[in-house]
Amino acid sequence: MKDATRDNEAFAEMVRQIVLKVLDEIEEKSNTPKSVDEKARLFSDVADEIILQAIKKEHLTYISGKLKVQQSQNQGFYTVVMDAYFQKENGEWVVKSSKSSDLPLSSLTKESQAELEKKKTIEYEIEEPKAKTKN
Repeated sequence: MKDATRDNEAFAEMVRQIVLKVLDEIEEKSNTPKSVDEKARLFSDVADEIILQAIKKEHLTYISGKLKVQQSQNQGFYTVVMDAYFQKENGEWVVKSSKSSDLPLSSLTKESQAELEKKKTIEYEIEEPKAKTKN
């Protein structure tokens, strides 16, 4: 059980670091606010890579996942949460989750800020990634 907890903590930290790196790159390229949908699309490649690593390294079967953009408890901020659901070969379920630090609402368009204020959470399904092939 300790190994599973340690693996999940390592996964969560890896996701956090990747999310922060992606956000930093986005902000460096453009100070223009993005919609929630645009931000979610930017995370899709990152989510695919994370899932493919878990499949390869831990021999898991990907079942489903969700990417959630949530209003933070801290006013003026939001967070991104990723939950990925896998099964081991023996049928045991494995859930890998990660949550970003608070991100400024000002990085979202006014429309997306209003949508997030109203809904509190905007959720996206994470489809099973296709294995990447080298050309």
